[in-house]
Amino acid sequence: MVGFFKSIVIAVSTVVLTACGGGASWNDPIAAAARVESTTRVAQSGDGITAVKIRLSEVSPKPQVIKLDAVSAARNLAEVAVIPQAGRPTKIGFSRDLALMASTDKTAAVWHWKSTPKGGHIAAISVVSTGATGVRLGLLVKRMPWDAVVRVYAQNAPSAVEISGGEIMASIHRNMDADGLSDAARTYWTPGVEGDESTVEIELPPGFSPDALELAIPRLSNIVISPLKDLNAETAKIGQAAYCEIDINCASGNSALGNGTAKMSYVASDGTSYVCSGSLLNDRVQSGTPYFLSANHCISLQSEASSLTTYWFYRSTSCNSGTLSSSSKTLLGGATLLYASSVTDTSFMRLNNTPPAGAVYQGWDASVPTLSTSLVSVHHPKGDLQKISFGSLRAFKDCNLSDALSESFYCTSSTAAKGNFIDMLLNQGMNEPGSSGSGIYKSVSGSNYLIGQLTGGSASCANPTGSSTYGRFDIAYTAALKKWLDASVRSAVYRFYNKTTGAHFFTISVAERDFVISNNPNFNYEGPAFYAYATVINGLSSVYRFYNTLTSAHFYTISAAERDYVKTTNPVFSYEGPVWYAQTTAGATTTPVYRFYNQSRGTHFYTISASERDYVKLNYPEFSYEGESYHAWSSLN
Repeated sequence: MVGFFKSIVIAVSTVVLTACGGGASWNDPIAAAARVESTTRVAQSGDGITAVKIRLSEVSPKPQVIKLDAVSAARNLAEVAVIPQAGRPTKIGFSRDLALMASTDKTAAVWHWKSTPKGGHIAAISVVSTGATGVRLGLLVKRMPWDAVVRVYAQNAPSAVEISGGEIMASIHRNMDADGLSDAARTYWTPGVEGDESTVEIELPPGFSPDALELAIPRLSNIVISPLKDLNAETAKIGQAAYCEIDINCASGNSALGNGTAKMSYVASDGTSYVCSGSLLNDRVQSGTPYFLSANHCISLQSEASSLTTYWFYRSTSCNSGTLSSSSKTLLGGATLLYASSVTDTSFMRLNNTPPAGAVYQGWDASVPTLSTSLVSVHHPKGDLQKISFGSLRAFKDCNLSDALSESFYCTSSTAAKGNFIDMLLNQGMNEPGSSGSGIYKSVSGSNYLIGQLTGGSASCANPTGSSTYGRFDIAYTAALKKWLDASVRSAVYRFYNKTTGAHFFTISVAERDFVISNNPNFNYEGPAFYAYATVINGLSSVYRFYNTLTSAHFYTISAAERDYVKTTNPVFSYEGPVWYAQTTAGATTTPVYRFYNQSRGTHFYTISASERDYVKLNYPEFSYEGESYHAWSSLN
């Protein structure tokens, strides 16, 4: 919340929170070993497949309309102009209650279901929050069929975002596994829709009555400063950066840093919407896993990460043009929160979908930073087009971010051995609200390496020598991040839902994943399900795969005896061999993979999520629980 609070002198210094949100000798081989280089994501098959589909408005059901009282321009301005609390990011929207749909019973009374030609049911609800520049709906989901289809759109829009019931339930189960069984964890925030109206349409598959859906829409997030609004629009003046900011296109040679920095928007558990900045990070083996770094005071809960939308190449067409580049890309699907800590104000995630081609996986340096090192930062102040700032490392600091009710966080001078934050003295550009979470980089022989992410500061255009404080990457790396960034040979096992068979398909092969995404529209991609090994390692056993030529579904087993039995007694099963390697018994870091048998379809279902296991037990009586199939991992390391 840079520049919003009056500095307070405590001990050596006090830093005002920017609710916006090196190393040894350059030729030292030990220092070099702590560094990882950046790489650029190349175009892949399946890049053109998105959740945004052409909307056939003539076949869309007539929606039931819920219209809230108009929000005055004065209230909209007041909601986002309020000085934010310490430890909170930049607010762009606020929550509004939907009393008519506060419970599942009330919402069920609003749906007006019609039969579809396929024998299913379809209905739509349109919610109007007059005066908003954008709307996100909070779907409180207790039960939804996997092969339901949810469409989100504006009534006058030519396209809609399609999300499968399986993807929504997988997101909710991730939330519950991490955050508990609260309503916030059970809430799925729909993608943002421009304007003051958003429609949610749900199509239930044949064999499911409307009673199979238990869903409420108790609140929406009323967006005041739209993340994609034309910067020349009147309302967007709220979000324009300060006059001393530097357009990244005015500083040549920094495109790689810009291509690895994304603008973020997300919704907190109370329905408030925020913006911050974040960086895509490479790992040591260049696996292409989309690790994403931001600030803990931006995202600290899985439910917040699940609502994340990132905006890539969000910059001007040319130096100071003030016009958004046509190359800008929006990535939906949220993220999986891997590590969050206030000690270094670190939020470390894995994006659930792949960033666009051209995005740069940034390099990083886990060695101890050095005073006076030249630094550079790329960020989105107030959610504006990408800016760049320059400076040098001024000091190490001890900072306390634990008091969320205070309007400041407090820092005292420290040493490299003890300080969990570093302070940057800016000499060009600035950081503002919206910049929080953005990476700070040092240069070594012409290459840039991330060494921290922005927390806050007192620097402003009027106070350029004020503080600009960053959480130290090297400390977060040692505490936890190396578990993922120094990746072993474990690989993601990707999950798809086959809408035709009602069964899930799993693969460890990136090439097979991309082929299915590109060529099989009946398969809904649900992201990484768990992690296993792609090669034989001592103590691991093969997981075998079969293709059922009768049901067109796949079967997986780690048991060699079961494999041989199926091969001998079930000729409709085509044996495809070992596909990955896992443990037959529990280990120190493993998690059970649970198995169910669908008696009505003759297929199996597998999950590593205990909450998803319990959900299936409770809501799908046709699934017979068979226990723990084998043991895999919930992370790369």
